[in-house]
Amino acid sequence: MIFVILLEIFCVLFDGGYWFEKKFIYDRNARMAAFELEQKGQINVLNIGDSLSTTSLAPMELYRDYGYTSYNLGQDLQTPIESYFALKTALKTQPIKAVLYEGHNLFASSPDFEFPSSLLSESLKTEFPFLRFHYVWLKYWKPRSIRHYFKGFLVNDGHDGYTGGEYYDWNSTERHWINKYYVSVLKKTVELCRRKGIVFVLYSAPSPVCYSSISIHNTLADLADELGVPYLDANYDRDKIEMDWKTDTHDCGDHLNLSGSRKMTDYLADYLVSSTDLPDHRNDPAFQAWTDLWDPYAEEIIQMKNIYYTILEDQMGFYD
Repeated sequence: MIFVILLEIFCVLFDGGYWFEKKFIYDRNARMAAFELEQKGQINVLNIGDSLSTTSLAPMELYRDYGYTSYNLGQDLQTPIESYFALKTALKTQPIKAVLYEGHNLFASSPDFEFPSSLLSESLKTEFPFLRFHYVWLKYWKPRSIRHYFKGFLVNDGHDGYTGGEYYDWNSTERHWINKYYVSVLKKTVELCRRKGIVFVLYSAPSPVCYSSISIHNTLADLADELGVPYLDANYDRDKIEMDWKTDTHDCGDHLNLSGSRKMTDYLADYLVSSTDLPDHRNDPAFQAWTDLWDPYAEEIIQMKNIYYTILEDQMGFYD
């Protein structure tokens, strides 16, 4: 009991939202910390997965064009276990109606013995946020964050194109290895969505680096059929999206830049419009803060033209 009381006290001292506003959290936990500052009852679409997910949806563009409220709660190298608990965290305060799940993290290798401890660890971090953010005091004398997050989205407008050739063998029926433990967690995530009446969408972001073989597509398509959920593969549909690998990536085909994110947002929105009944909040006074955020977002786009945050941080000594 004493230990639990101390944890609760430390959770107040190491509140993620407070330290995010003070710009001491700028690592993979930043989106989770910033999420604590979101007004309750505002977010209908949750986007989760590893770093590919964080560049696949531009929430402000989705709101401007469709009136849907969304948030990127993915992380660099986010595991399916972390994705599951990110959803559970979001459900505490937000009326989530649709989950977009980028499926690349299902293929990460992990020793079998780490699986139970990872489940326990993430469960404790969800209940006691101090365990997630306890390290912030170590950064007190380091540079503060320069990143501006817009509902979990970073405006990265650098350009470094993909110059490789075709990466899908359209005639191949090969299947790819997939982490069976992570699949079991994905099933828990889908089951949670079904219990809550949430639409679950499995998708793959366009990335010739991460989706270098159509065998991954084939495996995810099989898994989607097994789970009874839709699967959208932007690599398979890249002609429909009008992907331009010379202009739509900032790191040689690994992640999307701003122009690529806009195209991917429209691609995901097409499905949401046709297959869900998400509310349009653009004329709702309760969501005026979303409208007010557009001008700062537009200004950020101007400021970040042809720039990528990692380059700026490197120049400022973040990685010394």
